[in-house]
Amino acid sequence: MFYVISTMASSVTYCLYDTSRKDMNVIKESVTIKGKTGVTDKKTLICATGGTITQITDKQFEWLNKDPLFKFHEKKGFVRIEKARNVAENKAEKDAEVRDKSSQMKDEDFIKQKIKPPKTSEEEVMTEVAEESK
Repeated sequence: MFYVISTMASSVTYCLYDTSRKDMNVIKESVTIKGKTGVTDKKTLICATGGTITQITDKQFEWLNKDPLFKFHEKKGFVRIEKARNVAENKAEKDAEVRDKSSQMKDEDFIKQKIKPPKTSEEEVMTEVAEESK
């Protein structure tokens, strides 16, 4: 299983054509690579910035690598293909490392600011309450 990461603003459908007929090409198979990177969703007001991910099969991967339009987009840096495991690992690593200013403070944050971290486990809180009531 593979993933295509697209940084294009619109979705693109790549087609595999059956060229056996002489009078016209017939679409044999197609895959739509999702776009909308950098485009704010009207309902959620969320904007994907890192790229939109589309899952593709091994068969689609084979013929996409031969498609001239896809190769052009890949050369220009608009799309790239990642193995399934790599995308999940990279995403998990990035999500684990990145915190925004509104995220909840951790014990390390309190220690950096030279503040005693609050009690967080139920056992610690109950022990403190019991000691105060004596």
